[in-house]
Parts: sequence; structure tokens; C-alpha cells
Amino acid sequence: MAGLVTRVVFVGASKKPSFVTETCPLPTIIDLVDGEVLLKIRLATICTADLDTLDGKWTKPIPSVMGHEGVGEVLVSKRLDLVLGDRVVFSTGSACESCVVCRRNLPVPCATGIQYGHGALLSSPAKLSGTLASHLILRKGTHVIKIPPHVKDTVACTVNCPLSTMVNVVDTALSRLNGCGEKKIAVIQGINIFAIYGCLLLKEVAGFNEVYLTDQSMEQQKLATLFGGIPSFDRKGISGSNKQHLDMAVEFLSKLCLEYPLEELISPKFSLHDLPSAIKTARGELYCRVAVTTEGLRT
Repeated sequence: MAGLVTRVVFVGASKKPSFVTETCPLPTIIDLVDGEVLLKIRLATICTADLDTLDGKWTKPIPSVMGHEGVGEVLVSKRLDLVLGDRVVFSTGSACESCVVCRRNLPVPCATGIQYGHGALLSSPAKLSGTLASHLILRKGTHVIKIPPHVKDTVACTVNCPLSTMVNVVDTALSRLNGCGEKKIAVIQGINIFAIYGCLLLKEVAGFNEVYLTDQSMEQQKLATLFGGIPSFDRKGISGSNKQHLDMAVEFLSKLCLEYPLEELISPKFSLHDLPSAIKTARGELYCRVAVTTEGLRT
């Protein structure tokens, strides 16, 4: 499988430009160790954390390949449960299964695992450790889930970050409720992709009667109505997720992706080579997420 990988490398917020697009050799099966998987990235999305990284608000090793949200297609697998052509989503990092975080199944990064989009280019696997690239190597200990055929890439690409996080938020909130009467009402402050997923989870899974979403933007208020939310004028809280939350998120999408216009949350696709335009669009906040594709790139 000779060829080249295209990747976006963050070189530091103080640098101009702060990222570069470059190529490196495409790995083969002999470059992978047991438990690793080589993916072709079908679609990625720009997270607000990526924008914070570019602005110097998020400390990460440099240089590093950017991006952690996306959908991949298996090209080479050294795992028994994945084969060529499988379309998958994956956890935002790998797990060692032995540190206190992994043993307790906490929704925070493993103490020793790699975090996709945040790994320094110091070793061979880290060269393909972000989704803003044509390919990605999933490390051993990464939770991987096959996507049902009816779930489109544009719907699935955010499952491992905002949707899984909101599954954790709703699950935690429900566990703390000791009965709230016959009529369940929730209020979510701010309307973004996290809020939209939270609204759907509260209504469709938790059985809430009314979910109010507050935001000063009229456009965001209109968006809330598409997903059963009640807009009202006007986070630091729970964040992260574990592998059970990712499982629940994929199951949730599989059941409801045809009932709600989830693709409305995602922008039209930008080429990886036109990432500056994609980032500019992401900063404009017209869309909850901006999509980036490697379609048409030479590999």
C-alpha cells in the first residue's frame, strides 16, 4: 500500500501560520503493532477545541497533527474485530486499561494513552494521530464502533466528542434526580451542538416533557426548534466521556438519525487543502461544526 498521507500539523499559536499541511509516507501492515488499525479518514469536523488550540488557549505538544472528531474506513487492521472496509467511529483517545482512570472507567483521558489531535510528533504512530489528515492510526486500547449503514458520515462524525459528552451529562444528571414530579422540565443555557444533542437525549431517552434552550442569537433559537427544543432569550460543567457513553451515543444516533435533521448541524464540506477557509467558517459560528474532507487528494 505505497502512497502518501496528507496531514495538518499544528506548529504553535505564536507561529505565522500556526499550522502547515504536509505529506509523509503511508504506513503498511508491517508498520503497525498488534491492536493498531490504519484508517482512511472519510470526514472530519473542526471542534471548538481546535480553534482554542490555534488561539493558544489550549496547551498541547508541538508539532502535532490536529483533529479528533471524524469517521474512518479501515484499510489495515491488526485487530480481530475489524476488517477492511469497516466504517467506524472511535474514542478520542486510547486506554492502557491499568491506570486508575482506566480501572475506574472515568470519563477523562488515560494517564498514559494517546489523545487524538494532541500527540506530539515524536514517534512513528504519532505521525498519524489526528483526524485533520487523510489517514489515522488508531492505537491499541482505542474503543472502536462500526457505524450502521443508514447513519451518514455527516451525522456520525461528531459522535465521539459532543454527543458522547452530552450522553455523559444527561446520564449523570438523571442519576442525581430523586424524582421531579410527573412533568419533567429542563433548561439548557447556550445553543450549540452540545445543547442540541442534550435536548434530544432529554426528550427521547430521559422522557422530559419540555426542554428550554436559552441563547441571545435568534438564528440559534430557530435551530433549537428543529430538534424539539423551546427557545428562550437570553459550561463549565461535566465534560468528557467513557466507552459506554460512546456506545450509547452510536445507538442513539442509529435510532433517531432519520427522525431529526442532524445534518443541519454540519457545514458543507471543505477540502483539507482549503483548511483556512474551513477555520474561518468555523469561527463565524454559522454552523455547529464545519466538515473537512480528503476527497480528491492524491495518496
